[in-house]
Amino acid sequence: MRRVGYAVVGLGAISQQAVLPAFAHSNNARLVGVVSGDKNKAKRLARQFRAKAYYSYDEYAQCLKNPEVEAVYIATPPGEHEKYTVLAARANKHVLCEKPLAATVDECARMVRACRDNAVLSMTAYRKYFEPGSVALKRIIATGELGRIDIIHAAFTEFRPDGDSSPA
Repeated sequence: MRRVGYAVVGLGAISQQAVLPAFAHSNNARLVGVVSGDKNKAKRLARQFRAKAYYSYDEYAQCLKNPEVEAVYIATPPGEHEKYTVLAARANKHVLCEKPLAATVDECARMVRACRDNAVLSMTAYRKYFEPGSVALKRIIATGELGRIDIIHAAFTEFRPDGDSSPA
């Protein structure tokens, strides 16, 4: 099976702890490049996770010209998602974007429009809907056992004793 070549944009905690390590276990995707505001960090993580290429944010256009990069995983702060998504879409690269999709509804609309206009796939990296706890909660709510539910607040925490939690 052919594996889709990805560049990961933004190398903060979520990328280091979840996204980059996942490529080693994927049958469908392969890590081609990484992009960061800190080129030394990009170089170090490219070596660690066996990416062929690394770029600074200023070199993002060069990353998008790499023919092995077919898709990007956007893991920057939400206020930057629009910029990197629109540029990727215009370069005909598919987009997988961390949650939240963007900082505003207008930014989301521009991102969706750019992907549609350029016929590229886009998706928000949100999997919690299908995790066992979420499925069980939806099942309980559907029974009416808890009465009328207007809002639910849930928290997710993660302990990272050795992780780099610095921003992208």
